[in-house]
Amino acid sequence: MRAKKPMRIRVYIPRTFALVGSSLLLSSEFPPHFCALLPPPAVFLSLANLLTNLLDIGTVWSPIAGSKNELYIGKNRTTGAEKWVASRADLVFGSHAELRAISEVYAEAGGQDQLVSNFVAAWVKVMDLDRFDVKK
Repeated sequence: MRAKKPMRIRVYIPRTFALVGSSLLLSSEFPPHFCALLPPPAVFLSLANLLTNLLDIGTVWSPIAGSKNELYIGKNRTTGAEKWVASRADLVFGSHAELRAISEVYAEAGGQDQLVSNFVAAWVKVMDLDRFDVKK
């Protein structure tokens, strides 16, 4: 049911991706899902930075023991040094074919502008749905 709602209001996948992905970063209830292991403290300034690191071909992901496959550690493929910790939900952005394609567009140089544009368009669309004084 939830997956169909963005299509009903005509907020398509790239914009929904920007809205949901940015919401993960802005979440105040939970700590950031995707965090740097070294050096502390980890701060990501944008979703584009997160996606660039998540899609890095030099990182290999493996489950953390005792996390019931909910948390994964990202290690440097050549040195084996631990670099990142991510949740299973974060890794979906890199493993699902359509989400990965969108992630690659947003992660490339200049993708930040497209990400911001799609986020704002989706945000305005969703916020205007409850306004009855605005003509549609």
